[in-house]
Amino acid sequence: MSIDLQSISDRLSEFGQQHLLQAAAELSDADLESLITSINTIDLDLIHKLTCNGTTDISPISDAAIVGPPNALRLTDENLRLASGEVISRCEAVDAGEALLNDHALGVIVVAGGQGTRLGFD
Repeated sequence: MSIDLQSISDRLSEFGQQHLLQAAAELSDADLESLITSINTIDLDLIHKLTCNGTTDISPISDAAIVGPPNALRLTDENLRLASGEVISRCEAVDAGEALLNDHALGVIVVAGGQGTRLGFD
């Protein structure tokens, strides 16, 4: 693999990510190649589009006020009442979740915390 660090550095600089190559000179050839391969898998344009929406005006404080906690369901119960008021069985919930997974139509975000465990959700 021929590595052109300058072009990779230039590309990273467009997005303020040139620090990813900060220790490049200290890496073995194999480690450098692995780093470059990893960097090349990052879709910097998409990340920029998703995080900045084309602007540099991001307000995490105001955006956080828009997002509320999700409704939590206990799958240990035989029947579940959804936020819509609909009642479904545990089996129906599991089947629906598996169908979403199989259709690649489900997203999950895992965050640090622990409060859920104290409340009985694991």
